[in-house]
Amino acid sequence: MLSNASQLSNDGFPPFLPVSQSHDPLERARTDQHLLDTVLSNVEQGVLMFDADRRLVFYNDHYAAMYRLPRDFAKAGCTLRDVLDHCLRAGILVATDVEDYLAWLEEGLAELQLADFAGGRVDVLVQDPRRMTSAEAFESVFAFHNERYIKDLSFTVTASMFVWRSVFDAVGGFVNGVPEDKDWGMRARRQGFRIRFAPKSIVGHPARRTMPELKRKWRRLMLESGEGARREGTGQARFILRQWAALLAVAPHAFVALASKRLKGVRNRVLAIIGLAQIRAYRVAIAHKAVLGSFEE
Repeated sequence: MLSNASQLSNDGFPPFLPVSQSHDPLERARTDQHLLDTVLSNVEQGVLMFDADRRLVFYNDHYAAMYRLPRDFAKAGCTLRDVLDHCLRAGILVATDVEDYLAWLEEGLAELQLADFAGGRVDVLVQDPRRMTSAEAFESVFAFHNERYIKDLSFTVTASMFVWRSVFDAVGGFVNGVPEDKDWGMRARRQGFRIRFAPKSIVGHPARRTMPELKRKWRRLMLESGEGARREGTGQARFILRQWAALLAVAPHAFVALASKRLKGVRNRVLAIIGLAQIRAYRVAIAHKAVLGSFEE
């Protein structure tokens, strides 16, 4: 992640922050902590950090602005529950949000005790379950099957991921330009780390509501998958053939939408099938553009 534009050097990168070369362990620790605080304070995303006892150790200005935290909020002994209670009082969260968040965390951490990294269940959220858009219906059926990803493909989506710090450090960070969550999971498994599904750790992820939004998502996924195939040496032809196979499988996969318990009513099921056909055809088109190096829509 890049820092804010005002913090960038002329070449577009964050300012150089030297690591301490002091032989004094305390001095090096203070310098390295300052480095970490500087980096986290300048990222555009809100960052909140807790220790193993879930006591607040750091939050940046972006997080404070988003959740209306007072400047002196990080008082001694401030806990995760204190932060959530503040958000509740400020009207940012409702009571069920707080309890659901804590349940997601507790259940995920419980499964993590039995593995090296874990992933929870991801439910797709739509505005009106009775009258979905085609994009919403498609994602309700075909998106975020995290249990299958974990059990069959050995990765978890980052929307609900738990990992020991030592494991993350051993595997390394996420790689841009490829399917980040899948790539990280594959690297972890190659190193012998075990993944586990946390069925009671549940988060909701909003579905894309319009087809242009859904196509933007799939354009990114296809370009990342094409780059991943290139790096793995599996071949561009095979990458394109997989997309054609997916397009030819629209008919049998339509029965998945017809039988899905995630949809209600004939209308939503028909829209899911329409969305399925549109996205599968779009995947073929983008795969060819990716191989030819023409990424313009």
